[in-house]
Amino acid sequence: MIYTYTGPTFTQFVGTYSCAPICNITGSFTLSTALPANSSLATVTPLTFSFSDGANVFDPTTVQRVFSFLIETDAQGVPLFWDITLQTNTAAAPPLRS
Repeated sequence: MIYTYTGPTFTQFVGTYSCAPICNITGSFTLSTALPANSSLATVTPLTFSFSDGANVFDPTTVQRVFSFLIETDAQGVPLFWDITLQTNTAAAPPLRS
């Protein structure tokens, strides 16, 4: 099951991490099965993932460590909220949250 996301544009992350003049997080992750309905924020293990902030790509080739990959769903199993924290090979990436 493939889940995709396209977020609104923004100009700065929380903290000191900077992005291109205008950023927007887009991406997807693939799971072996669909997310359950009405799930509290729970850890999932994606088969693969790829996210971009408009300037950087975060995927298994650029990420050194996945600190958290948490998803919460609605009554249809559609993601309502996610909290993904990754570390790239060169520097810590900001948390990706919706």
